[in-house]
Amino acid sequence: MKEKKFLKIMFMAVVLYCTIVLSGKNVSAENGATGISVNTPVYGSIEECNDSKWYSFSSSTRGYFYVSFKLTDVKSEATYSIKIYDADRKQLYFDCTESSSESFYISNAIGSTYYIELIKENLSIGEYELKVNFTADLNWESEYNDTEASANLLTPNQTVTGTINNAGMYGYDEDVDVFKISLKKDSIVNIDFGSSNVSNARNFDLNLYNSKGVKKLLANYSNESEHFSYYLAKGNYYIKVSTSNVSSYTPYVIKYTTKKISSVKSPTIKNATIKKYSLWGTYLSQVKLSKNVKNVDTYEVKVSGQKNMKKPVLTTTADASKNINNFVSNTVGSKKAYYVQLRPCKIDAFGKKIYTGKKSNVVKAKIVD
Repeated sequence: MKEKKFLKIMFMAVVLYCTIVLSGKNVSAENGATGISVNTPVYGSIEECNDSKWYSFSSSTRGYFYVSFKLTDVKSEATYSIKIYDADRKQLYFDCTESSSESFYISNAIGSTYYIELIKENLSIGEYELKVNFTADLNWESEYNDTEASANLLTPNQTVTGTINNAGMYGYDEDVDVFKISLKKDSIVNIDFGSSNVSNARNFDLNLYNSKGVKKLLANYSNESEHFSYYLAKGNYYIKVSTSNVSSYTPYVIKYTTKKISSVKSPTIKNATIKKYSLWGTYLSQVKLSKNVKNVDTYEVKVSGQKNMKKPVLTTTADASKNINNFVSNTVGSKKAYYVQLRPCKIDAFGKKIYTGKKSNVVKAKIVD
């Protein structure tokens, strides 16, 4: 019993020694890496603890790599560490083969070279099979899409698959996948997002940005399939995908669709009131509608000294859920006559007005002292 315990302690010490020594290694050996052809298995073995072998691979086509590693003898107790680097020596992946096989996805940066470092972690002998499969796929994200300038353009109804190559581990900046949405007109935008493998879902963070960099949080550390629906004014928007979960390399899928915004009926103003105060000035006091209009967030209210509504002296908003709106702090200056007009609006995800109907009738306001 004591002998078995001693051997176990010695084995753990050897693994620890290998790990400590390996922590000081750099990526200089990549220059002597053996180039391997995609979709073709490579066989080999490493005999000594702490020894390593380097391989390189690349593709000039948009798509993804599926890297698989396995011991040819499943009964072997050999342990290997697998490290993947990109051309900039950023470590994208690391794992220690506690089982007889490992596999993971990598999104391709077209024309870039990737490196695999296999490191022997113990003294047990075991031959391995390494295979880098590549699948050309225009519906897979293309690295590097880490910024708005390099964002992948999403088109409506296009389902795109991607993966976070590096979740901010190993001291490197976190990989963020950025997708651009370009809207030529105001729209209802539906966004669907989730892990491609529900049984092995990762926790993703999802944020939506407008062209001014204002952020709207969509999902935080979520491993569920998500659906979002927003009114968005025409323009460019960016979806940023990231994760802090490094335990799985399950890809995600993302898709968006657009829907035309339905027009609503124009409101009808019954009357409007302007109130004069001898000490404080003249203010818009009240606007009353004949009836309310459905499916409207707010009304844009304009007050002008001219019946054609040019050169408005006031532009404000009114609550669309009310037939009668009272105003207490909207000064309109000093005019002999005032005219009021409304227009129905929706407020988009970033607070911008989207006009959803035609302007109302123009009403001459009653001035009350």
